[in-house]
Amino acid sequence: MDWDDGGLGNAAEASVAVLHPVPFSHLLKTDVLGVLATAGIVLHETGPAAEPRPQPVSLARLSTDALVAIVTRLQLGLYGDFDDAGEPCWNREKQWASADICMERACLLEQHGLLP
Repeated sequence: MDWDDGGLGNAAEASVAVLHPVPFSHLLKTDVLGVLATAGIVLHETGPAAEPRPQPVSLARLSTDALVAIVTRLQLGLYGDFDDAGEPCWNREKQWASADICMERACLLEQHGLLP
């Protein structure tokens, strides 16, 4: 609610402004887009004219060698370790840094075109 000091007879009158929600795509054609861009926020149009996102490669299209490479890297990342002599070994009790494991798995999927 806003007060209108310029009302009739210089008496303050209350006025109510109603805001209706609109889709973000409507902002692309207003000055709000420029203000957001200045603040570092960039909106992209997602309507029918928007470019479709690429789809991940179908697992059925991957070669046996690619699937073996993916699984091997997953196993090594999760359970590959070094023993006291510095030799590689499997360690079911290996401690993981969750952010690192997630990033490594995402990179692995990206290398094989499997990011959704």
